[in-house]
Amino acid sequence: MARVALTAACTAALVGLSSCVSPSPELAKSANGVPSSDRVIRGPPVQECLRGVKFRNDIEVSNAGFYEPSITYEMANLLRARAKLFGNRRGIELAADLRTYSIPLKGRNLFGKEVKPSYLCIFEASGGHLHFLDKISVNHGGKVQRTTYDAVVFGLMDGIAGLPF
Repeated sequence: MARVALTAACTAALVGLSSCVSPSPELAKSANGVPSSDRVIRGPPVQECLRGVKFRNDIEVSNAGFYEPSITYEMANLLRARAKLFGNRRGIELAADLRTYSIPLKGRNLFGKEVKPSYLCIFEASGGHLHFLDKISVNHGGKVQRTTYDAVVFGLMDGIAGLPF
């Protein structure tokens, strides 16, 4: 019952927000269905839909360029619903606002260098996993830039900006 209620509540919230958040023209034109690096979904959708959803901190990283975090099945469904709502069936940006909801990635890159916070990741929800598609970084001036790393080992944490990470 709780799973159904969570899914229904989040779906309703997304539908209600669809009129005020529209996909950018670049979204449909981007290669392989991956959003352009400047695509940021602003407003409360992410915060509302991810509230109460818990991630585990054991994340496998592959040199092929995707992460497979252990997530709940309903979480994957919510992410797919968001992707469909915003006109992008393959990838979504797991961020709501650069100023408030940037998602910290924690760990080290392939060269052993510590990774700083303020990254956004683009994932594909499939089969109960989030498959890594692309990642972008945000510098101190707020400009969005693509990262050069192929993979980053990181953990999703709880309690960041009210989000369950």
